[in-house]
Amino acid sequence: MVELDGRFHEGAGRFRDMRRDNLAMLSGQRTLRFGWPDVTQRPCEAASQVATLLVDGGWGGLFRRCRRCRSVV
Repeated sequence: MVELDGRFHEGAGRFRDMRRDNLAMLSGQRTLRFGWPDVTQRPCEAASQVATLLVDGGWGGLFRRCRRCRSVV
């Protein structure tokens, strides 16, 4: 699961998110959570993490880095 917290994500929802994520983890699901800066300032790093999660889940696709992020791990 991938979740994007928007620019104006409310702090009060954080505890609801934690409970949901904890239950998901106990059932074997994994969640990547990204905030607005992750997507707007570090998109290549976020994409790399999503690709890693997909590959771990059995995805057979090919992750190709853009010119901007060739050095991002």
